Amino acid sequence: MQSKKLFFMVFLLVSTFGAYGQIIDVEVTAQVSEIDDMDNVFGEAVGVDDELLLTYSFDTDADNLESGDRATYFMDNLSMQVNLSSYEFQSQAITIIVANNRFGEDFYMVTGTENFPVNGLPTFEYTMYLHLGDASSQVIDNTSINQNIDLLEGWTSANIYLQGHDRGSIFYITSDVTDIQIVPEPTTIALMGSGVWGILRKNRA
Repeated sequence: MQSKKLFFMVFLLVSTFGAYGQIIDVEVTAQVSEIDDMDNVFGEAVGVDDELLLTYSFDTDADNLESGDRATYFMDNLSMQVNLSSYEFQSQAITIIVANNRFGEDFYMVTGTENFPVNGLPTFEYTMYLHLGDASSQVIDNTSINQNIDLLEGWTSANIYLQGHDRGSIFYITSDVTDIQIVPEPTTIALMGSGVWGILRKNRA
């Protein structure tokens, strides 16, 4: 019985911290501010002021593929999802780029790779990404993947871009970010991990 408890606690610890590092989930809510749907792909289903939800996960131990004032983190085991009206888009992988005072600007960008629609849309080439920028270069002071991006008041621009194209732009949607939630917060993960570790030590004693 004791070994079963230990196995469960180890499983919970691994699930909490992930196979590679801490896996952080992010939920970004935005409001559509501009639509250019030249081929009427969405019809009347999507309009200005509609809510858009972007979610993605990232690994806190992901490797930086660059150096200097810009960092690039590619994660082929994690993905991005965008929900807009009844439509859903997903990616096979994600890339996060963090720039600190690059040409006088800070920015944090998350891009989906190999994106595709889940329902109701043609198989165009799709682009979707989150872009947070600060022209004053005061929001971040390093290029770590672990940034307090949920502090919206620090960014001078915060947008989600969704595009579909096939030999030319088919549609282009811009949304203004209204809220960013990190689920769970990194401090919560640390507390959960320490709690599980405490139980493990108690059971071994």
